[in-house]
Amino acid sequence: MSKEIVYVNDFTMHTDNEKRWRAKLEQELQAAKARSYRNFLTGLKTQITHNEYCYWLKRYAQTREINSPDDYDFLVQDTPDTIQKRLEDYLFDIRADYSLSTIKAIFKSIEHFYVMNDVIINFKKIRKMYPTEEYPVGGKAYSTEEVGVILDQIGKGKRIRVYNNLRLTAIIHFLACTGVRVGALTFLKMEDLQEIEDCYSAIIYSETSDEYLTFLTPEAKVALDDYIMERINRLKLKNPEYKDIHDLRLDGKSKVFDIDYFAITKAIERLQHNIERGEKGINGRFAIPINHGFRKRVNTLMKSVKEVNVTNVEYIMGHLIFKRDAEYFRPKRENLFEDYKKCISLLTVKPRQV
Repeated sequence: MSKEIVYVNDFTMHTDNEKRWRAKLEQELQAAKARSYRNFLTGLKTQITHNEYCYWLKRYAQTREINSPDDYDFLVQDTPDTIQKRLEDYLFDIRADYSLSTIKAIFKSIEHFYVMNDVIINFKKIRKMYPTEEYPVGGKAYSTEEVGVILDQIGKGKRIRVYNNLRLTAIIHFLACTGVRVGALTFLKMEDLQEIEDCYSAIIYSETSDEYLTFLTPEAKVALDDYIMERINRLKLKNPEYKDIHDLRLDGKSKVFDIDYFAITKAIERLQHNIERGEKGINGRFAIPINHGFRKRVNTLMKSVKEVNVTNVEYIMGHLIFKRDAEYFRPKRENLFEDYKKCISLLTVKPRQV
């Protein structure tokens, strides 16, 4: 495969999905009868946030016997003190049924609703009432063999879809060698990727306060290149006026993966039926988390290499503790890559394919 890959402007299903979602959101805003619900929707900037916040707000509203967004104004009609007590009671009711991360998601959606409607609630107090995290549950990583089994399941369904299989293969390899959070993949742009030797460097959460740098193994780079070339070929078939594939040029703002967070999670979950993920804990979670197991794998393997600077590993993983030091600690890309190269053999899933 050629080193030089030509990408295409605005050729992603992700872009189309985003346009459809924004159109649907606009229709939802126009149809909303409750002012409080319109305010709530106005503050939602991504489809992922929209889906999650609407779901948890709906669940909370149902505890108040409110079953339609048209009646959400009833949620803001009581005094702030009354709402505060009601939310504290709600937390006590659900804290034994959900994990800490889910409880945080629930109250982020509720907080957004009240902030957008100028209702002052002491959410700082509510956060201090959260249950403690149960670290033993969901704390294990995928082994290299288990990642290999997951990859082997791709394409074994009744319907073989070359494009979808290449995309999912690229996603699994990306997660298995970078440890990025799945949500980060939906924000990754073409311009965030840059070749370095036979690998890629990737800027995660670019142009935000959470931005950091990571790398892909040669194996993952090959998988990603194959997927991107298939996208270009599909575009050429749909646009016969392009006689030469090199007429297509890269738009750096185009998304790398034309798929959303929930679709990635569901796809990975379907591939795991041959993986032993351990017993469920009291919060209903397996020992190996569906998505976070990849992140734990990378973190564990990189830190097992004695010659690697642990501080660089923390930076490559994007751990929050080092964001406070970002003003003083800004390692060079080449220095980070030198440490990453020491881990490539461990991070590679199937060396024979490199």
